[in-house]
Amino acid sequence: MFSEINRFELPNGLRVVHHRVQGEVAHCAILVDAGTRDEPEGLEGLAHFIEHTLFKGTKKRSPMRILEAVDSVGGELNAWTSKEETCIYASVPKKYLGKAVDLIADIVLHAQFPKTELEKEKDVVAEEIRSYQDSPSEQLFDDFETQVFGKHPLGRNILGTEDSLKKFTRADLLQFVKTHYTTSHLVLAISADVETEAIKQLALRHFEHLRSSTRTERRNRFTRYRPQEKTEKRDTHQAHCMIGAPAFSAAHPNRTALALITNVLGGPALNSRLNISIREKAGLAYTVEANYTVYSDSGLFQIYFGTDTSQVDRCMHIIDKELSKFRDQKLSPAKLKAAVRQLEGQLLLNRENKLSVLTNLARQVLLFDRIETPETVQKRLLALSPEQLQDVSQKLFHPKQLSRLSFLG
Repeated sequence: MFSEINRFELPNGLRVVHHRVQGEVAHCAILVDAGTRDEPEGLEGLAHFIEHTLFKGTKKRSPMRILEAVDSVGGELNAWTSKEETCIYASVPKKYLGKAVDLIADIVLHAQFPKTELEKEKDVVAEEIRSYQDSPSEQLFDDFETQVFGKHPLGRNILGTEDSLKKFTRADLLQFVKTHYTTSHLVLAISADVETEAIKQLALRHFEHLRSSTRTERRNRFTRYRPQEKTEKRDTHQAHCMIGAPAFSAAHPNRTALALITNVLGGPALNSRLNISIREKAGLAYTVEANYTVYSDSGLFQIYFGTDTSQVDRCMHIIDKELSKFRDQKLSPAKLKAAVRQLEGQLLLNRENKLSVLTNLARQVLLFDRIETPETVQKRLLALSPEQLQDVSQKLFHPKQLSRLSFLG
């Protein structure tokens, strides 16, 4: 499949990524380098609330006109918020790309945040918070991050709380947008089988008046980790448990090694070590997985499983045993080669999701101001050694360095 990646900047400094790939669908996304960790103290959940209310009207579009703009041509308009980013995107048939870019620009640059809509949306987000509280397997992930990162901004719940939600004012939203929705914090990314020159003209037409800026603030780095073990009683039939610790940042040289280890331990493949040992051999859990979340200056490694309350200790013992294998034994060259081959294949399959590829390209520009090719990633994987994997495992998987959180029924 033909694929070409071009990057350029507008005169105001806005960075633009164009992923030209064959297909009849186009994707347009704005990635904002601002998320939960960038919120003012006491206004937890503000970035996520802004993501919701960007769709509540602009100078030229009512909320209903915004919703109908791409729905009417069979497209999709959506957004998400993470600890460090906000993304607003539209996916449409290729011939409506101009319509999508115009809409995204209008939402990002000209949102009005009408007070009546803000109050209604507070009720919507409050219901979203309650729905998470009713799902222990989802809330566990948020609570574990709070346990690991404590009062640091990375420990905040993305949704905020019902109390913090009540405090938000229109002035709070406008100030956050004024601070963060500027050229140094934004990347415009477009995936479409269109000439790059046409993309440049679209970007100029809709974003040339965006306020230029130079980023000066620095995020507060997380440094004070204290391992903790917590158990909470919940009204649930199944126990939900998590083990983990802070990990390497996006730019750390050990990031690739940990990504490979995580995949071998509990990645999506059915032959992951934890899936075989806990689910297939012991029959103790339906879901067991390992995850590695990367932040600009930190990261989080975690293992999740759900099981009967009576089997929690047994599952924990199996996990400790699997982690100790990585600490105490070097992966053989043959097993390392097989692990690399598997991860390469998974990355190749992931590239079929064009929207995911596009947002990943935009995130690379936000984090590193450059784009890494698949070939570069492959070289890093092939350069991994058994010694490096063992060294990483010994750094992260010592039992005394791991935190644990369990929701028991």
